[in-house]
Amino acid sequence: MLFNPKPLNIFIYAAIIVVGLVFFLFYADSGNQNPNITPSPSETVTVSPTPTSTPSPANSAKPTASASPPVSYKTPSCNISGEIVFLDLAKGMYETRNAEFAWQNVDSPARLIFWNYTPNDGSFEFGPRIFASLPLPDGSYIPGISVVKDKIPSAKSYLVTSYITYGITDSRGVETTKNMPCSGSIKLTLP
Repeated sequence: MLFNPKPLNIFIYAAIIVVGLVFFLFYADSGNQNPNITPSPSETVTVSPTPTSTPSPANSAKPTASASPPVSYKTPSCNISGEIVFLDLAKGMYETRNAEFAWQNVDSPARLIFWNYTPNDGSFEFGPRIFASLPLPDGSYIPGISVVKDKIPSAKSYLVTSYITYGITDSRGVETTKNMPCSGSIKLTLP
């Protein structure tokens, strides 16, 4: 046997311990970045408290227009109207009779559009669902509808309503998402 494994193991363990100590000492010393500075006898530092008033709502600090992000005050609105009449439910063919979804003051293409209908039997899907491809801040669109596969409508007439999301930004720049119901409704009629 040319070498004895025990001295080799001891050498490896010793090397690991030495490397560990070097890292420990390096990082322990790098944590103390404050140099030891002593003032010269000619320097005198005096600290005197300055009187301050107790903060109240009237004299508390208020953010300035340049220091805070803009605050959003425009509330969007939306309206849906008209009628959608299915000509052939199996083929999904329908006609719109002045059916329209209109909006004002929508501030972002990421705002969502939610559609509801009663009675809600899960038979239909409406769109659009997001303002990403729609003109902003104001515009109108003819809503689309599709029949959900393997669902059988339970009524001959439905009432469609909608609401949109919008954001209120406070003086700190934090946005809160809210919902705005659309005025009006769309009548959906089946053959």
